[in-house]
Amino acid sequence: MTDRAIVGQIVSARGVKGEVRVYPLVDDPDFFSQVKSVWLGRGDDPGEPRRIIRARFLNNYAVLQLEGVATRNEAEALAGMKLSVPVSEMPPLEEGLYYHFQLEGLRVETTEGHFLGILDHVMETGSNDVYVVRDPAGKDLLIPATHEVIQSINLEARSMVVTPLDGMFEDA
Repeated sequence: MTDRAIVGQIVSARGVKGEVRVYPLVDDPDFFSQVKSVWLGRGDDPGEPRRIIRARFLNNYAVLQLEGVATRNEAEALAGMKLSVPVSEMPPLEEGLYYHFQLEGLRVETTEGHFLGILDHVMETGSNDVYVVRDPAGKDLLIPATHEVIQSINLEARSMVVTPLDGMFEDA
């Protein structure tokens, strides 16, 4: 597991005073008001820390004023950058809830012990999340994140056990 959690991605500049519009990857709208700084990076490079001067939530996006970003041009240059924080600074979640970064990389198998693959990423949908699991052949399996399907998640063992619904993997 990584020591940093990606918490958002800069989508665009907002206004002319260097604010950035961020697509949040955390559910708590107050998250960016609770942390003092974020790391800005691209790809696997965590980049550099920037202090958050001001944070607000507007139309499903976080709007941040970051230290050292004072103009629209400077803000536009940050588009596409990922925001991360040290995992140790992530607020704890209620029992049974997980951050996406905690689930990515889990070994997924059925209750009968059949290995399905590795959880690649989580898709957010309108009703429930969908876990995208990459099988050994490189094909993506879509698993709904419901209590009916997900039987257990063990972060220490890096594993998840599922009960597939009838017909769920007929094409696999």
